[in-house]
Amino acid sequence: MSEPLPKRQKLKTTTACEPCRSRKIRCDGHKPSCEACLKRNQQCIYHAAPDVKSANAYVDSLVNRVSQLEQELNNARNTILRLSTAPIAPPPTAPSLPDSSNIDPRLFPDYGPPSAELGPVDAMGGDAALEQLPVDGQPFYGSSSAHGFTRQVYGSILEKDNNSTTREIPIDPALTLQKDNDSTTREIPIDPALMVPLSAPPTAPYTAPENFSLLPRELADRLMQLYWDRVHLLYPVLHRRSFEQAYQDLWRPTAQHHLHYRPSSALGLGAAAGPSSPVFHCALNAALALGMQFSDLPLGEKERLSSACLAKSKDLLKMDLFDQGSLALVQTLLLLTQYFQSTNWPSKCWTAIGLACRLAQGLDLHIDKALPGQRALTPDEHEMRRRVWHGCVTLDIVVSMTLGRPAMLLGSKARSLPRPLESGEEDVPILAASNTNPSSIDFFTETVKLYRIVGRILLNVYRSNDEHSENMGAAEEERNKDVTMELNEELAYLAENLPAALKWRQSTGDDKAAGLVERQPTGGDKAAGLFERQSHVLHVRFLHARILLFRPSYLTFCRRHQSGHGPDGIATSTESYPEPLQTALDLIAAINEYSATDATGAWWYNVFYTRTAAMVVLLARACPPVFHVLGEQAWQQAWTRCVAILTRNLPQYAPVKACLETLTALRQNVLCARPGAAAGETHESPRRRASESDLGSDGELLDPFEFVRSDLFADFGFDDALPLL
Repeated sequence: MSEPLPKRQKLKTTTACEPCRSRKIRCDGHKPSCEACLKRNQQCIYHAAPDVKSANAYVDSLVNRVSQLEQELNNARNTILRLSTAPIAPPPTAPSLPDSSNIDPRLFPDYGPPSAELGPVDAMGGDAALEQLPVDGQPFYGSSSAHGFTRQVYGSILEKDNNSTTREIPIDPALTLQKDNDSTTREIPIDPALMVPLSAPPTAPYTAPENFSLLPRELADRLMQLYWDRVHLLYPVLHRRSFEQAYQDLWRPTAQHHLHYRPSSALGLGAAAGPSSPVFHCALNAALALGMQFSDLPLGEKERLSSACLAKSKDLLKMDLFDQGSLALVQTLLLLTQYFQSTNWPSKCWTAIGLACRLAQGLDLHIDKALPGQRALTPDEHEMRRRVWHGCVTLDIVVSMTLGRPAMLLGSKARSLPRPLESGEEDVPILAASNTNPSSIDFFTETVKLYRIVGRILLNVYRSNDEHSENMGAAEEERNKDVTMELNEELAYLAENLPAALKWRQSTGDDKAAGLVERQPTGGDKAAGLFERQSHVLHVRFLHARILLFRPSYLTFCRRHQSGHGPDGIATSTESYPEPLQTALDLIAAINEYSATDATGAWWYNVFYTRTAAMVVLLARACPPVFHVLGEQAWQQAWTRCVAILTRNLPQYAPVKACLETLTALRQNVLCARPGAAAGETHESPRRRASESDLGSDGELLDPFEFVRSDLFADFGFDDALPLL
């Protein structure tokens, strides 16, 4: 007798339909209808439940995809590294930058220019938008800034328009929206417990490997050469030999790296901060972004690559680097400050130079001699610390001047002036300093002297006065005049005692661009070109300093000659041709001659100087005695040159276009301020002769201030400035 077969065990199912669950009977889990529901001829309903197997399969697919993407990224990096380390031919005599469209886009995520984040003021203190009105909470820009200058001009023009006819002033939509929101909405309290960040911050600093990625070798080499020739030549804050050795090591295997790096080195970037350090890569990307500004790449490509380099530099600048500080970090912040000057980020520019100054003081860079207990520095180490300190002081004064804010290191004279490196590593390698040959560091030394004077101008001329200048006593007015003349003598002494390679020909007053003096051969065409660039840059800086010095007296002159009528009311030629007007004409002529050549400086400085000089010249139209001496032809010629600079000579970045729009609007307002002007005059015939535009029917010179009983320049003077110290 055979044994009975074992009873087959029913398979358990993890999912039962709802009818079987309600009846508490076994369900086979078949879909779309189980066997029990089929027998009863009723609808079989399943509720979705988590499927562990499906979830695990999905997670496995994600892991596989991540592994695949990581493998593709590693392959791309290896390909770029292999191509970049291959031997390349030396660049031709007039090289053009390679096409960057073949750069792997995965190394540069969407780092487009953040145009949506642009504010009303760029980092050089100029207006990035047209005729924006001040609002509460707006960052402070004092009277020495171009934005403050423009605001005062519009305050004068708008005062006239309010007294005559009503004009519709363009207002930033963002300001209107803010006003509407303030009037129609109310603040809703939010529970702080509900304000949870989207992602928790990392517990330890993490640097993404992508931030250490490199540009193709040929492109990077060309950009670094542009940095050395166009930026480092003017601000020599890096030890070039150490930095270049570290840069070369980036393309070599680790075993072939130079062995000169040591933690105690005080040379900064490239020494203690070698090619493997985040701060070196941060500075490298800042230098590449600066070199990009002088490249011949298409404008959109320059903005994209510059934004990518800046994004990597910002990601590498971790807060833990500020714990102790280092010379390398100060150098990096100086490079970032220079780059931020070309952007619409004045706050970043202001903050970067502030951090650099505080770190420099913490490192005792302001002290000329080593403190007791410190190790003895080599001559090159001592000189680099001196150069970095003077770089901090100079850029601190420049940024404070352009933004109209208090300078941190104003009046600092503890340090001796920069000198050539004693190791013989000159910043112009083809030219060694000697008694007969000049040194490229002479420019930086003279720049330090110049901005010491500019600092005293900010301290003594652009100071806070509670009362207007017309209420100033005779003694105080005489003292201000003496201070101005004393500072002018210091500027003149500086210009007269420049090294021969940096001297320029003095203006002859014929409104011809000031050229360079004849020089003896200095060691080759390249050296001559470098010294020509330094001479021109120093010249325009000198001219701007003179405008800065005489601008308040120029405004006072215009106030006192508002009511002059006819020849008897016109002052003498010497008195009605104030210093800043002639200096502004010289500055416009010099920039017009050089701004489209390799002898010019950075484009953002050319915009800044052009804006300042143009406003001085445009205001001459509003003062009859000054305009009578200047004449229509000279006034129109200066304006034509300004337009040529901003439309043909300079790259068409957003700040360049915004500057032209601001000056054009100011010119229209100045022309409209003249009574009796034809309705379409400013648009159809801006070059009308003086006899048709400024003379009445009886031949007398019309006074545009006649209809204004109050002082037109009441809100335009610099005596309303906030304190700079």
